[in-house]
Order: sequence, then structure tokens, then C-alpha cells
Amino acid sequence: MKKQFCVDIDPNLCKGCGVCVEFCRLRVLEMGHARGKQGYLLPVPARPEKCSGCRICELTCPDMAVQVTEAGAVDARGEVSPARLERGSDSV
Repeated sequence: MKKQFCVDIDPNLCKGCGVCVEFCRLRVLEMGHARGKQGYLLPVPARPEKCSGCRICELTCPDMAVQVTEAGAVDARGEVSPARLERGSDSV
């Protein structure tokens, strides 16, 4: 079974530069229409099922606004990645 990953964009840190979108070789991310706290357009994981977990988006983000976690894993904030909840595989 293929591992699933969750890509989170922190709207408090993202300035909408699009570097993560440009570097994602699988085109998981695209620029969205919603604006973050700073008023910039935010990228969105438009095709999360294609994410391989390579973390290029996370590593290239100049503002450290992108976080990639394995679905169901606990992130840096101590929260379970929402991909697990969306799939409904386990209750939290």
C-alpha cells in the first residue's frame, strides 16, 4: 500500500511566493484563491494523492511555511495529520 502524505501551508507564515508550487515535480501544489493572514494568495495541495513525501516543497520554502507529514503521523504541533481523518481509516 502506498504511503499517503499531508501537505500543510501555514497561512501565518506564507507570503505566496509560489516557490513550493514551482519545485513540486508531481504538481501536487497550485496557487489557490484564498488569502493568508498577510494578504497573499496561498498555495493549496490540489492533488494530495500524488504526493510522494519528497519534501522538496518544504525544503525550498524560504519562510518555512510548508510542512509535509505522513498521513496519520503527529506533526510538530502535536496534531494528527488531517489526511488520516479525511480517509476515515482510524478514529483519533
